Amino acid sequence: MHESTRRCLLTLKQKGKVPLSAFGRPAIREMQPLLDGGVLGVIRSGAGRALQVNNAKALQNFIQIHFPEKPTSKERPARAQALRTMRNTKQAKSTEASVLLLRALRPILCTINDAPFDIFELTRKCGTVGILLDGERRLLMNGNIALVENQECFLHAERMNLNVDAVIYTAGRLSGIALQFLAGTSMQGCTYLHCPDYDPVGLNEYLRYHKHLHKRIRLHIPDNLRELLFQYGKPTLLEGRNSQIMQTLRRESHADISEILQWMDEANAGLEQEILIQ
Repeated sequence: MHESTRRCLLTLKQKGKVPLSAFGRPAIREMQPLLDGGVLGVIRSGAGRALQVNNAKALQNFIQIHFPEKPTSKERPARAQALRTMRNTKQAKSTEASVLLLRALRPILCTINDAPFDIFELTRKCGTVGILLDGERRLLMNGNIALVENQECFLHAERMNLNVDAVIYTAGRLSGIALQFLAGTSMQGCTYLHCPDYDPVGLNEYLRYHKHLHKRIRLHIPDNLRELLFQYGKPTLLEGRNSQIMQTLRRESHADISEILQWMDEANAGLEQEILIQ
């Protein structure tokens, strides 16, 4: 169930009758069991039609089953609130914060709230550093940073010949909050190197980053990538939904990935980035 459906049902409960035009198709579709069971009915109303409550008790039971708790004035994180109101954390529209996991491979300028923050020393001591992007911490960095898709590559970035100051773990798909931060003013001193899987999903993610970071980001293309695709490529990375994404990438004809797409077509395979660990 969607949040829009919850609002529609509560409005119906309060008013008893609401113009049909006030409801979107997703809400009507999710309320279909109520229409089929006669709990709600469609009636003529003026020049149009309206939804009318025929059985208020049954409607209340339906609301309680699908939306067990009303939103309260007490602030909760978005996913926790979505679980309480809709039994589904994925109905949360957004989260208020994101955790940025990074490792410094050599000394790099970094401050938090204008105070020096030595992520190189912390990386040596702790292995990785986590910074909460919640709007309360003014993080500023200056250097060349790799965006690494897979955890093993993130943990062994020193063995990938990237020539960068630090690496950030994107966990496959970088969150919107983190991407906006990387594109923001406090990170204008940074350039980025995207290190994805060389498959349709990875290349599509590069294009997403490029739309925000423009000339500040480039794609990591090893000199022997074509040979690696033929030797270690995985055909199943081009199948299913990835095949549809591949078609979209071809239509976009983005100069940064066009040659890689050609190599993937020749090898009939994609390539996982772990092959770059030496």
